[in-house]
Amino acid sequence: MKTSGIIAEYNPFHLGHKYQINKIKKELNTNIIAIISGDFVQRGECAILDKYTRAKIAINNGIDLVIELPFFYSLQSAENFSKGGISILNKLNIIDYLCFGFECDKKEDIIKIANFQLQYRDEIEEILNYEMKLGNSYAVAYKNACVEINSKYKILELQDDFFISNNILSIEYVKNLILSNSKITPFPIKRKGKNYNDDNYRIIFTKIPVGSSIGKHTQTSGDDINYIISGIGKAVCDGVEEVLIPESCHICFKGSEHSIINTGSEDLVILTIVVKK
Repeated sequence: MKTSGIIAEYNPFHLGHKYQINKIKKELNTNIIAIISGDFVQRGECAILDKYTRAKIAINNGIDLVIELPFFYSLQSAENFSKGGISILNKLNIIDYLCFGFECDKKEDIIKIANFQLQYRDEIEEILNYEMKLGNSYAVAYKNACVEINSKYKILELQDDFFISNNILSIEYVKNLILSNSKITPFPIKRKGKNYNDDNYRIIFTKIPVGSSIGKHTQTSGDDINYIISGIGKAVCDGVEEVLIPESCHICFKGSEHSIINTGSEDLVILTIVVKK
């Protein structure tokens, strides 16, 4: 059986990650190995949940093996973050596909712009450094450098969505596969939903005392993703009961009716991600 690799943070694990895993299982029918950040993530922040909890959530949702991305790489830019992850996958010598999300119109665009950046990387790097000295962020400088070089050589039909964060990371994955002469085949998956910095997300910490509950209600604002941090409970969603234990995940989709009851002997502590729709 073949094996796919994913490089991720799962900070936190959400419906988009679950969609990606299901897509891999359906279209490639492979085992899946995930390289994930430890307790600190790419933007220099502490992860919402510790690395062991996030690893167990990944396993519970279809990942077959989790390997930690070393701290040195997990805090780096997209270029070095992807370089570290791909280095590990290459050394495993069992990975057939690298699966990652993209947000432009066609997956072929990711491959094209990666090759474009490698072909003109010295010129792009020069403009990138100049732009950053002017005070521009890396993302803005990166976009300006690519646009300027492309206007000179007219290689691509550039679109603004090429330069959003998820596409930048996808392009770096492809570039590092090429630079490392990897035998791994890139497998881009069209993302569904919003960007990481979209304002249509809410994160809520909830503590349900012993014997108490969140009463039955209809989920109207969006999908409700509930991570159980501690305690024991029960969720009832559209009449179906689900036992809640630490490190489990209960998802209630928009339009569904659910309740959550503390059935244990201590507070039921939940981290909830509400994805508005």
